[in-house]
Amino acid sequence: MAMAKLMCLCFIILTIGVVVSADECDGDRQDMIRECGKYHKFPAEPKLAPSDACCAVVQKANIPCLCAGVTKEIEKTWCMEKVGYVANFCKKPFPHGYKCGSYTFPPLA
Repeated sequence: MAMAKLMCLCFIILTIGVVVSADECDGDRQDMIRECGKYHKFPAEPKLAPSDACCAVVQKANIPCLCAGVTKEIEKTWCMEKVGYVANFCKKPFPHGYKCGSYTFPPLA
């Protein structure tokens, strides 16, 4: 019986951890869409300088969490080349070879 209670407690703790991290990432995702969405959309050109509000979101965002949620569907809407441009402009560039969804960032130009 004690083992079942321990397993249940561990499950609850893990569930809370996942929900908290998902909520943080979801907030970042919504902020990114709201403040930076127009700078990330296709076509690849022209690349527009992002707003200060967009850069503030980029600076505080949990990028690994956001990148883990990038799907092929998102990549059809957001130009990953522009995502890299915005990150670089906002002084939070992706390292060479960093993977975001299925996209791998090339060296900075």
